[in-house]
Amino acid sequence: MLRIGLTGDWRHGDAALGGDRAATAVELAHGVLALELDGVDITGGRAEGPLLPALEALLRAVAHLVSGGRRGAVSFRDGAVQLLLRRRGAEALLSLALLERPARLAAGEVAVDLGALAAAALEASAELCAELGRDGRAGRRAGAAARQLRLATTRAERPGPTDGGQAREAPPLPPPPTCPGQAGSLQLDLLLDDEEALALDPAEPADLGALLAVGRLRLDTSDGVRLLDLAGLPILALRDLAAGVEDSARALRRGDRSVVLRLGGIGRASAALTLDLQAGTLARDGGGEPVRASALDLAGAVLAAAGALAERATGRSERHASNPALLQLLAEAAAARDHLADLLAGDQRLGVLPSPPRAEAATGPSQAPLAAGRLRRVTLRRTAEAHVGEPIGPGLVAAGRIAVAAGRDALLALEPATGRVAWRAAGAEQLLAAAAGLLLLRRGDTLEALELRSGILRWRHPLLGDRPTSAAASPRGPVLLAGPGALTALDPRSGHATWRRPLPGASGLWLSALGSLAAVASDAGVVHGVGQDGALAWRVRGPGPALAAPRLVCGLLASLHAAGPAAVLLLVDPVSGERRGEVPLDVRPVGAPLPFAGGLVVGGLAGGEAVLIHLVPGRGRRWEVGAPLAGPPLLAAGGDRLLAADAAGALAALDRQGRLAWSLPPAAEGGAAPWLVRGVAVAARDGLALLDAASGRTLAHAALPAPARLAATPELALTALDAGGTVTTWATTGHVSVVG
Repeated sequence: MLRIGLTGDWRHGDAALGGDRAATAVELAHGVLALELDGVDITGGRAEGPLLPALEALLRAVAHLVSGGRRGAVSFRDGAVQLLLRRRGAEALLSLALLERPARLAAGEVAVDLGALAAAALEASAELCAELGRDGRAGRRAGAAARQLRLATTRAERPGPTDGGQAREAPPLPPPPTCPGQAGSLQLDLLLDDEEALALDPAEPADLGALLAVGRLRLDTSDGVRLLDLAGLPILALRDLAAGVEDSARALRRGDRSVVLRLGGIGRASAALTLDLQAGTLARDGGGEPVRASALDLAGAVLAAAGALAERATGRSERHASNPALLQLLAEAAAARDHLADLLAGDQRLGVLPSPPRAEAATGPSQAPLAAGRLRRVTLRRTAEAHVGEPIGPGLVAAGRIAVAAGRDALLALEPATGRVAWRAAGAEQLLAAAAGLLLLRRGDTLEALELRSGILRWRHPLLGDRPTSAAASPRGPVLLAGPGALTALDPRSGHATWRRPLPGASGLWLSALGSLAAVASDAGVVHGVGQDGALAWRVRGPGPALAAPRLVCGLLASLHAAGPAAVLLLVDPVSGERRGEVPLDVRPVGAPLPFAGGLVVGGLAGGEAVLIHLVPGRGRRWEVGAPLAGPPLLAAGGDRLLAADAAGALAALDRQGRLAWSLPPAAEGGAAPWLVRGVAVAARDGLALLDAASGRTLAHAALPAPARLAATPELALTALDAGGTVTTWATTGHVSVVG
């Protein structure tokens, strides 16, 4: 005997009070739909969720089967649980799939009489309709819900012919790429009990449900050793294997020795495979000798099996060519394989750049003295105040005599010396870069380029692929856009894409544009050298995830990488990609390396102490000193001074030899990274403070909310932006100095 039971909360609480509260309670009624066969719930209590949509979906699925359809599905728990219905003659086969990893078939193809299933669904619908309409307690919205159920019930009682509709055309499925692993070392086969289960009726959607056919997944070696023979829903096990390959790539990046891939079968049955990443072996759960097979071999087998499934599915129905679940499986399997291949490839030198890379021109503020003699006092005068909303990206961009404040509400270009608004524009979600005279912005799913000095819109285009993470440009080169797993070059005049370079396995990219070379360091720990035409010139495997964009210093490319609790500075010849050494650091860096005194300064923390390290590429570290700061150091350099600040407003100035020139204790508020310009230190200390860079003596002070960003023009006109988005500009007048 088949019965559908509904257990929910619409009979209690607010639903018993009447009115709108009752209506809302009925609409949101949460409960369990039980499919009881001879008193046993096939779903095991897992068919849990909002009852009204669940029962409606069940009635529609039953109506579809009664009218001759092949299959139907009902989702619970936001799609994590799927009740599958498939018609076989006069019977309906009921299955319950659990999609969370490890995905498994909790109940497999329990046969029930289709007429009995329809009758049980109608009875449950009638019971719920009666409850909803009883005494009018649920109001108008509950009545509408009852009418929806009755409409679905009518379809189940008197199903008509299904409507085929028009299938959306889609590009053909991409062929699986060839695998760079050992050819044929592993063979993964997907066997289905009924191949016709992949066929689609005109009214059935091409989705994951259309691929949930019962069968087996088998994994064998080229020597005939069987590592896996798992009954269940093969497509789910294949998806979990693809995700497991990506897990093995992440484990390889972390330096783990092994990774276990767990798969679910039917009921409580399960299987596991252990990949030894160092030995290059694969072993099945429950014993047996490990076989020689690498993670890359498994990745190739998974990708080949996904491609074979795609061919079989499209052979049964061309509409599977647009099946998003199939396309996602192919994309994830290929991305995981490429990620592993990239990690295992090691260093490669693939070509020679047509011309040597160029270091970025020095764009720091002038260090010429503000006045002759010894500066004694500077007068600050506020010239403007405005609001741009929550800061985005760097928040402030200095460009000659103007500063651009960027926030979610507005972009505002100001002349700090006069307070004049040079231009204004709408706010944005992301400020990606200010390079080659352009501001590169993301507004929603649109990429825009504004001319930095005029605010004129140069171009606007929809985003290509995922949302970008960074951008860069050199004066005569393309605009380079870094996103998850790819680098794209855009024409700076039109914004049209000129090439796209996949970089597998990287979700975050650090980017530098160096003339003929784009240096790209990834969170996968790999540094790529890419030419202006998109050709890969070289790749170097770093010791860990990149922490900052590479810098060209002293003719070498310096890339900062995490290495456990500390870091390593990797040095590479930018033309050939040849390693030129690694400099281990005793700190966990904070921020990017800063050019200073013919080398780089790295600031970080070691045992809670702020530490500054000066390195010269090719010569190693010159000095390492502790700084009297209470937190991570924020750095600025100019002339022969290095200035470090912390979030509490403490300051420390060092000379080129790393000797402490002066320091100031924490203030009540700090926040912004300091500036050094015209022999003056600009810092956030209880507002805006100007200090003599040589002695640390206070020259001027303005009380205002703690600046989160600071910028200065060559004339020492200042812009401050706080965390709330208020921007103020300041002119400096009345310089008093002592000559002689």
